[in-house]
Amino acid sequence: MDESPKLPMHLKVLAGVGLVFGVLTVVSGGTALFGPATATDALGNIVPFVLWFNFLAGFAYVAAGLGLLLRKDWAVGLSLALFVATFLILVGFAVHVVTGGPYEMRTVGALLLRTAVWATIVLFARRASWYRHRDNVLRVSEAPSLELRACVPIPPRPLLGKRNDDLNDRNAGA
Repeated sequence: MDESPKLPMHLKVLAGVGLVFGVLTVVSGGTALFGPATATDALGNIVPFVLWFNFLAGFAYVAAGLGLLLRKDWAVGLSLALFVATFLILVGFAVHVVTGGPYEMRTVGALLLRTAVWATIVLFARRASWYRHRDNVLRVSEAPSLELRACVPIPPRPLLGKRNDDLNDRNAGA
């Protein structure tokens, strides 16, 4: 009997959103990058680093969505990495816009949407009971103790001042 908790419906929906979002991103990014010139011309002012990131990240979106559906711990980390990377691309895009680079308003919306989607997925995935209560977590009480040994003996540090002289007199007399 499987004792692991079921994946909550809201997380199934979010994982499905990530999965579908990834497939659509790969298809649209692939068409923009490798499609006919008419498709590329219709896009207007594309920002190449954003387009390449979205295309490549689409594969990771699919992996994260599948991993979340299968309750894999690595999927939560991948989702967090996708959120951070998307946020950094958003910051880079903002710099591109502020410095006068050409862009389309739909790129602004798309990046904000991607960032919000992955932030939401990470928020709910990290709170999921299957992730928080996984059996492979090393508990502090179960952690092996480490015995630290010095390779070279460390000489004692001499005490300073009058107290050091007092100790030397006591040791000499004993």
